[in-house]
Amino acid sequence: MKESMNGASPRVLTVQTTAAHAGCTVRSVLRAQLHMADSLLSHLKFVPNAILCDGAPVRLRQTLRGGETLCVTLDETKHGVSVRSAATSLDIRYEDEDIIVLNKPAGIAVHGAPQCERATLADALAAYWGAERPFRPVSRLDRGTSGAMVVAKSRYVHDRLRTMLHTSDFRRTYLAVVVGEGLPARGEVTLPIARSASGGYKRTVDPNGQAAYTSFEALVAGGGCTLLRLTLQTGRTHQIRVHMGALGHPLVGDALYGTADARIARHALHSAGISLVHPVRGARIDVEAPLPQDMAQLCQACGFDIEDILGDCK
Repeated sequence: MKESMNGASPRVLTVQTTAAHAGCTVRSVLRAQLHMADSLLSHLKFVPNAILCDGAPVRLRQTLRGGETLCVTLDETKHGVSVRSAATSLDIRYEDEDIIVLNKPAGIAVHGAPQCERATLADALAAYWGAERPFRPVSRLDRGTSGAMVVAKSRYVHDRLRTMLHTSDFRRTYLAVVVGEGLPARGEVTLPIARSASGGYKRTVDPNGQAAYTSFEALVAGGGCTLLRLTLQTGRTHQIRVHMGALGHPLVGDALYGTADARIARHALHSAGISLVHPVRGARIDVEAPLPQDMAQLCQACGFDIEDILGDCK
């Protein structure tokens, strides 16, 4: 499989069929070789020249002889809802033809309602690569959470990465400072999560809620706080915040699930790294987002030697 390398041009994926594909349909080959979802294929068949066989338009049900070249064009500029652009700086940690990994600052929403006046991450990306490109975040971070997050550049890549979430092919590592000491060196929280009866965005532990699994490692404790490294096997809204609050160790500064803290103006949670298998190339990519200043200062106030602690964890 090959792919076009010109980031300014529509993304083109190519499959060279072999004798083993003789008798197979175009649909079955694209599903097997590119892992394309039926919903995307059903969309592409109505886009002129989106699927070509040896340079000519082809139907998905056409049977192949073997030896043909199939090309699929993903022209994202022609589809999707436009968003406004806003000149907000971006900290790009990795980018190629298919994905971009950003270090989101705390205080900026990933996206917002049309009437929202504050610039969002979606607005900043629209200014960076054009307002007509659809915004396709693979996973989202709360407004108050900082760190690494992935945005797909096509519906195809978005579909592929969403199926990889919470598997060994897509792992996210978080750092959090929680209230209190005395946590075990390692632990796992398996409490189900549901919407709170109080409404809004708040979530709560509920035996009838959705399954949620959070693993944590206590890196250092002191000053009445503990620095944790966490990984998720599920991605429920506010999962880390709810789980740590339920343990009696809410995130420092988390006014929703604990109490506000003068040492930091938001909940102390940071998406420190992402490790994923590239959905097109197949190679593993590891991207880190450095600890932001406010969390570094909080750790310093607690007496944590961050450079030694996080250096030993790599």
